[in-house]
Amino acid sequence: MRDKDQLKVVVAWGLVGWLAAVVAGYYVFHKPFTPEFVISLMRAAWVVAVDAAIITLAGGLGVRLLPGLDLHPLAGLALQAAFGAGCLSLGVLGFGALGLLYPLVGAAALILLALLLRKEMLDWLRGWRSVRTVWSSSGRIGKALGLTLAAVFVCTLWTALAPPLKFDALVYHLALPAGYLGAHRISYVPENMFWGMPQNAEMLYTWSASLGGLSAGPALGWMAGLLTVVGLLGLITQKLEADAGWIGAAALLCGFTLAAGLSWGYADGWTVFFGLGFLICMVVWDQERQDRILGLAGLLAGFALGAKYTAGVLLVSGAALVLIRGRSGLQGYLRSLAWFGLPALLVFSPWLAKNFLATG
Repeated sequence: MRDKDQLKVVVAWGLVGWLAAVVAGYYVFHKPFTPEFVISLMRAAWVVAVDAAIITLAGGLGVRLLPGLDLHPLAGLALQAAFGAGCLSLGVLGFGALGLLYPLVGAAALILLALLLRKEMLDWLRGWRSVRTVWSSSGRIGKALGLTLAAVFVCTLWTALAPPLKFDALVYHLALPAGYLGAHRISYVPENMFWGMPQNAEMLYTWSASLGGLSAGPALGWMAGLLTVVGLLGLITQKLEADAGWIGAAALLCGFTLAAGLSWGYADGWTVFFGLGFLICMVVWDQERQDRILGLAGLLAGFALGAKYTAGVLLVSGAALVLIRGRSGLQGYLRSLAWFGLPALLVFSPWLAKNFLATG
């Protein structure tokens, strides 16, 4: 019996050795690490670094501008980054209107803002430590779902770093940023029927593409999707428990479109990202009933509308919630509605102005 066991071990190791020899022989003639391959890896690393810097800058800007809220740290991360990203997108629009869309200007703006917000950016990055806290308090189901989500994000990141191929990205989500960078300004593109849409996402893609190429746009959208899932995880964990948070986060990506769309370079993911920020603010407002939080919810709803027209449903739902849960009486409702609606109009109005100035 012992001889048979030894024979099995020898045969098993023989098979492993044979497979190793075959693989080694293959790579003798098909060298995987060519100079072109190394350059592509370096380029992918540069794209990730550029996008990480932009999203961290957005988070730091959110830390600087937003008031302290009673939130789970992960929900706070998402809210701060969403608010900061919305502000940065309007900043890119302003630079584009002035004809300043040059890589050197984009790099200088990134470096200068990072220096001004370096403390807040570090504070924002420290918030990611809460992922470990949520993980340690999760059960088997939660950890299994967490590993599944990690696999989804790893796979979609590789796709995001590849040359873009999706139809809408090539037609306008990335085509418009490429045109803007070629003209060095936000200019009217009459031959593109989608130019009249709001372009918060495209503004961020323009900035990232100026420093990392067109593939930097989808990778930046991927990071927004990651923050959306992380923020939802934190929000549900605060309300229920860690396992419930993982279930809610996994449920968001159960649909193929949302999961695969992480790497497409579309505007839909940004709409969901800003929409999560709106949801977080409305949850806090429902608890504290402070007008400033209602105004913040309006800003996030306006940023979402500035990414995609269909996000107008957030304004409708927000107005309905204010009617149901807000002040009593017509005067009180109108006051709360103004706190919510006027900030949304404020951050959405540049896109209305853009269309009016271009086409009348």
